[in-house]
Amino acid sequence: MLYHDRQRVGDLSDRVTFKDVAGIDKAKAELSVLIPNVTMLVGIVVVMFVVDPGFALSHSRSHRRCSWCFVSTRRIKRASKIARRKESDIASVASETLSAIHVVQAYTTEDRHAEPFREHNVERLRAGLDAVRL
Repeated sequence: MLYHDRQRVGDLSDRVTFKDVAGIDKAKAELSVLIPNVTMLVGIVVVMFVVDPGFALSHSRSHRRCSWCFVSTRRIKRASKIARRKESDIASVASETLSAIHVVQAYTTEDRHAEPFREHNVERLRAGLDAVRL
């Protein structure tokens, strides 16, 4: 029970509906692309060294230029994680407000509850645009 007391309802529902299922699908898709590409890359490198070792060595130096891909990937993952966290915040605010909608309407506090939702949406939009820009 302590776990559920500490977790927001929106975070839990968002995790069940989006993160876990989407994470599994994403991992399957990434592996289905990664394995053949890594295999092909290793094969190309082996063939390069067999056919012309000098050429292979000169092009192996260019790997420094490609290292920016790994740096960019880390930045993209970080930005995507922030965007997902913002989505979770939106789901949590919406879920908590909707679960108490009768109280919100009884006290006519819709505007007060709509403002945090708007703010979270703006934050999510910025985080999403950052991820897309990267």
